[in-house]
Amino acid sequence: MTYPIQKVLHFHEAKAKKNFELGTYAIMEKKDGWLLYCDYIDGKWGKLSSRAEREIPSVAYLNELIAKSLSPKENLRLIFEATIPNLPFHELNGVLNRKSEEASDVVLNLHDAIFLDRPELAFKERYKYANIAYGMLKVWLGHWVELIPILAVTSDEEFIYKYFNSILELGREGIVLKNWEAGYFFGKRNANMMKLKEEVTKDLAVVGMVEGEGKYQGTLGALIVQSRDGTKHQVSGMTDYERDLWWEDRASIIGKVVEVRAMKELEDGSLREPRYKACRFDKTLAEID
Repeated sequence: MTYPIQKVLHFHEAKAKKNFELGTYAIMEKKDGWLLYCDYIDGKWGKLSSRAEREIPSVAYLNELIAKSLSPKENLRLIFEATIPNLPFHELNGVLNRKSEEASDVVLNLHDAIFLDRPELAFKERYKYANIAYGMLKVWLGHWVELIPILAVTSDEEFIYKYFNSILELGREGIVLKNWEAGYFFGKRNANMMKLKEEVTKDLAVVGMVEGEGKYQGTLGALIVQSRDGTKHQVSGMTDYERDLWWEDRASIIGKVVEVRAMKELEDGSLREPRYKACRFDKTLAEID
């Protein structure tokens, strides 16, 4: 029997499906790395492999340590997100893809433990075992392993977006939602595991400003940005320093190009949940999207 990795559905795609109902979900941070898994079948550990079921030579030095850490009583899969601290994904991608050189600073971020013969076990029970497994792995792997914590368990969509926005404010990737009561679905993509992240990147022209409210009263609240076809958006996400600097010296940002990220571009050209990412001083107005 094969055990293909469960696929992740985007939250907005799930919401667009007929009869979608928001159940109770665990919120976890989405790491910007490689998904790796390691299976224990019939009393023997396999190798750290990619979602495409390909063994990864660059992390082979960790296989023996995993085998020393755990001797499960059942067939088991541990699922990790492999990252390297302070290394952006495009560089991480190259390091992990090496065939003959170790990726020595990799961190295996554990986020699920599936009993392969009992995939119906709810995530709330699987995570308990993941926590136990993490403690045992930590003895042998040390700084090479971490457990991705559950930020909250909720059925409140507003609460989900609150955590999502807080993660973005930290400059991180997004969140993953796992149905607290649901099992694991090999090779499937459904609403029992969803991601919420920015999917669209645009370079847009800054054409205006809006004063902030609350703690941002008296300074910049949002930038008004415009695409090549004239579609305008309001975006936030600037640092406090940028807010104050640009509010006092508008000429330093008006007419400049900024990178904007959003969930999705809609049919009318508007962006869903657009956010300011960075000022692109290397681009001119002739290069906007």
